[in-house]
Amino acid sequence: MSSPFLIIDGYNLMHEAGLARATYGPGDLARLRHELLVKLVRRLTIEERKRCTVVFDAIDAPANLPGRFIHEGIHVLFAEPGHEADELIEKLICQNSAPRRLTVVSSDHRIQNAIRKRRGIGIDSDVFLKQLESPNRQIGPSRNSASPAADPNRDLKFWMEEFGGVSSETIQQELLALSNDPKSDWDDQIEKLQQQLKNPAELDEWLNESSKSKPPSKKTGK
Repeated sequence: MSSPFLIIDGYNLMHEAGLARATYGPGDLARLRHELLVKLVRRLTIEERKRCTVVFDAIDAPANLPGRFIHEGIHVLFAEPGHEADELIEKLICQNSAPRRLTVVSSDHRIQNAIRKRRGIGIDSDVFLKQLESPNRQIGPSRNSASPAADPNRDLKFWMEEFGGVSSETIQQELLALSNDPKSDWDDQIEKLQQQLKNPAELDEWLNESSKSKPPSKKTGK
């Protein structure tokens, strides 16, 4: 199962990570933002980074960079001048086409309410940080080394997430029935016809046999 989409309130997480300051000297905020991104890169897998968006306020946005860029796969957005990150995050939540697969990291109640209204997941920044720094969390390539197809329970996990009210035994029985279901006569005929299309002589023979076996049409009386 692919990772959920992740939206992070950048300065909110910076504060919980101990990277925020009461005052900032020249270049301090940019440096601390970079430290936060480096921390995320180290703890998130390649797939997770591609599905991660970090949103910052417009304050002290880099003048030599656009309002959005990608850092090691992570999408970084800055709110427009005069606007806050909260507004942009709310907009991203509203525009998301699959909000139930969306996780938003922020301790801001306004943002948490916005994601919960769309049936997504809201998580406080301190809780997310603890999960991110957990020693049990595997990092980087080791989590991506095995192919998803190598997991024998991959399909079962997917359908259990999609239909949480259905028992695992029922889903297993349905998957087993589908995997053991023999091909229908119709499927066999289609495969046979596809092979004959490659050989004109066999196709002519098949058409002649079909025309002979076809019952004569009934003439309607006047």
